[in-house]
Amino acid sequence: NLGDCRLCHAVHASAEPSLLVRPATALCTDCHSDALPAAGTPAALQPHPMIPEGQCGRCHEPHSSANPRMLRQPAGRLCQGCHEGKTRSFHEAKGFSIYVCAKCHDLHRPTQPHLIMDASRSLCTACHQMSADAVFTHSFVAEGKCFLCHSFHEASLSGDVASLCLGCHRDNPRLPEA
Repeated sequence: NLGDCRLCHAVHASAEPSLLVRPATALCTDCHSDALPAAGTPAALQPHPMIPEGQCGRCHEPHSSANPRMLRQPAGRLCQGCHEGKTRSFHEAKGFSIYVCAKCHDLHRPTQPHLIMDASRSLCTACHQMSADAVFTHSFVAEGKCFLCHSFHEASLSGDVASLCLGCHRDNPRLPEA
């Protein structure tokens, strides 16, 4: 049916932009019904705001694209258009592409707040290997709570090491008095 323009566009006139026969969200969800969250989905697990607002076309080209998933640009470059400060990161400084947003974020069906697809350690260990010969493991690492010390985007640690450690270990009797 992709060749039949009338599935989405009115021939002569429409109350919708681009002569659409219905609002854009309704047209997209005719085929992509899983793009909208189920009724009662908590606010923290809602998809990217552009999806329920019917702005699918800001990321997706509705007619054709050379990019996967009919994206207007390669995925990370597309994200960088609105989130420039978030895509320049520690990872880029280490030589990794800044265009890896989709490795951590699921814009359509997040299972964690901040559009994160998996807040467990496995999100990190998909790229970061833990030492197999370690005798002791920090409890946050064992519990998969990497983000309590490491920031998502900005740098390797979310503060200086001493402040980070002392934030939890200030009452350690083995530490010298301040």
